[in-house]
Amino acid sequence: TPKFYWTVTDADMLRLHTEALARRTVDELPGALPPGWRLPAEGELACVPSGTVTTTIDVSDVLAEKRAALRAHATQVSVAPSGREFALSNDIA
Repeated sequence: TPKFYWTVTDADMLRLHTEALARRTVDELPGALPPGWRLPAEGELACVPSGTVTTTIDVSDVLAEKRAALRAHATQVSVAPSGREFALSNDIA
């Protein structure tokens, strides 16, 4: 049976990463929210229930290329200086 993979965001991971970004921003730590960006409101970003994610793929070997590709589309997406977060033109991290 062929497999079909789709990129989705796990709801629990989204919540954990958003909370971590909020803490770094409040504490003024490296990786804080860039000026002008904002955190998403509850339910504002698309995600799927965590129990529905069946497969993860480690992309750490190509992360630099992924970040460079995002930065190459500066009119559509902004990449934080840390390279860990990005925002579309709406500036929602």
